[in-house]
Amino acid sequence: MLSGCDDVNLYFSNLPHSSLPNPCDVCLIVKDLTKGIKVDHEPTANHFKELLSEKGIGPDLVSTVMPIRELTVEYSTYETKRALSGKFDVILVHDL
Repeated sequence: MLSGCDDVNLYFSNLPHSSLPNPCDVCLIVKDLTKGIKVDHEPTANHFKELLSEKGIGPDLVSTVMPIRELTVEYSTYETKRALSGKFDVILVHDL
């Protein structure tokens, strides 16, 4: 977990035969900081991008940070969800 945990230890290792392409498009889905019907999701995305950069994880490792609000609003139909899954090589979900 990233938010509120200072004791997080991150370990990276290079796999000699990875099944993922290099570079790899990674999407990180995160929880919303504020709840509501018409709340802007950009502050949440910026908050988690700052947390990732503080931990040394740059845009080369996580290419997109997407709040759950953006996911539910912009990717509500089957076709858009299918397009989202094809857009990224890896989709990670933060503790929701």
